[in-house]
Amino acid sequence: MGSDEIPDLTKKVPANVLSHILTFLPLDEAIRSGILSKKWKDLWRNTTHIELNEKKLIKPLSQLLISRKFVPTKDVTKGANRYALLVYRIMFHHYGDLPSFRILHLWKSLLLGEVQSWVEYVLKTREGVQKLSLECELDNGEMGEWFLFKDDIPKLNFSKGIFQSLGSLEMINYNINCSNAFVGCKNLKTLKLEKINLADRIINDILNNCVVL
Repeated sequence: MGSDEIPDLTKKVPANVLSHILTFLPLDEAIRSGILSKKWKDLWRNTTHIELNEKKLIKPLSQLLISRKFVPTKDVTKGANRYALLVYRIMFHHYGDLPSFRILHLWKSLLLGEVQSWVEYVLKTREGVQKLSLECELDNGEMGEWFLFKDDIPKLNFSKGIFQSLGSLEMINYNINCSNAFVGCKNLKTLKLEKINLADRIINDILNNCVVL
C-alpha cells in the first residue's frame, strides 16, 4: 500500500465475535476497549459474561498500587462504599444476554447487603442467567477488629427462590444461615461451596431443594 501503517484487521471481524473475545477480559479492561474506535465503543455492552472485581473498581490509584505490589485490604476498602452504585450503572448500560456472571468483592460489601442486592438485581432484570459465581475476598483479620462475637459476622441471605433459574452456582468464603434462596431450584445441576460456614440443617435443606444436582 506504500504506507508503514499496519492495517486494522479487526475491522473484518464481526461485532459479535469481538464481544465474545471481550468476555475473557476483566470488566474494567473490556470497557476501556471502547476508546479504540467507534466500532469498539459499545461492544462490552453485549458481552455474554461479566466479572465484577470490586477491588479493581474502587479507584485507579488503588488499582495501580495493587498491580505493582501487595496492598493490605484495609488500604483498599476505604472507598468501597462509594462504589456500590457503580455496579448498578454498569448493569444498566449492559443490554445483551448474560448467561454467566461473577462477582469478586470485599467483605465490607456484606455489611449493608450490597452483594445480595447486586445479585438479585441481575437475576431479576436479566433473562437467561445460567451460571453465577460469588467470592468474598479474605478479610486478613479485619473482621476480628470489627466484630467481637462470631455470630455478629455478616451472613449471606437472599430472597426466597432467587436461584431458581440457575444451572450452576459457585460460592466461596461465606457464612450462610438460610436456605431460602435454594427453594425450587429444579434446574441447578452444579453447586460448588468452598470455605463455607453453615449448619447441617442448611446443607440438608439445600440438597432437598436441588433435586437434579
